[in-house]
Amino acid sequence: AEIYWLGRFPGVRTSTAAQVARIFAAGAPGVSDEDYLLTSDADMFPLGPWVGGAADPTRDLHLYYANAYDQREYPHYPMCYVGARAGVWREVVGKGELPGLDVADLRKDIRAFAGVLAFTLSRAPEDAAGAWNYDERLLGGMIAAWQEDAGRARIQEISRTFAEGEWRVDRSDWEGALAEAEKRGSLAGFADAHLLRPGYTEENWLRVRRLLRMALSPEDLAWVDDYREMWVRAEASGEKERTS
Repeated sequence: AEIYWLGRFPGVRTSTAAQVARIFAAGAPGVSDEDYLLTSDADMFPLGPWVGGAADPTRDLHLYYANAYDQREYPHYPMCYVGARAGVWREVVGKGELPGLDVADLRKDIRAFAGVLAFTLSRAPEDAAGAWNYDERLLGGMIAAWQEDAGRARIQEISRTFAEGEWRVDRSDWEGALAEAEKRGSLAGFADAHLLRPGYTEENWLRVRRLLRMALSPEDLAWVDDYREMWVRAEASGEKERTS
């Protein structure tokens, strides 16, 4: 993985910055036009193919769970998930609230990337509810503007009904969903998991690990165990320094 430090954005919630930054991922250095980019949450863990409809390769933009919202007030779609090749993302992001933006220019200098993100975040609502949904509204407006030029035929809307194959292990019913999977002896039928957080704490880790034990190979699970141990040690060391 490549990690880019974009700096701090005074007066902006860190959650808003993280949510909005992913919209501009096609502008990150090293991303080619043919790379397929799929938005998601940091705490969302994919588990299997989505039975509600695979991405149609003849369509350019794929809106998973497109039936989540009533679009009459304003266009917006769940960030889990929106997918397209990076070249298409660059077309979309140049529309809507950022007219004339050439995302290709952002790849030349990460500082330009950070500058566009800072400008975009300056327009985010200040209230918590508005800021939380700003990324969906921002991208929804871009998609609507892009659609006017590109045409509706380039978009595939994929509904999610949470039928088998679209199930989610969600933190709102973590124990119930995991018990069902364990009884079946498989995560087949589950599309993703919305993980407990913070995942590294002793209480949550034991519960998250039950899922990972079913989802990962022994080798991968051992790697995650080691990573979590390193994180816990680093967290404890940092806390000790802060309180000393």
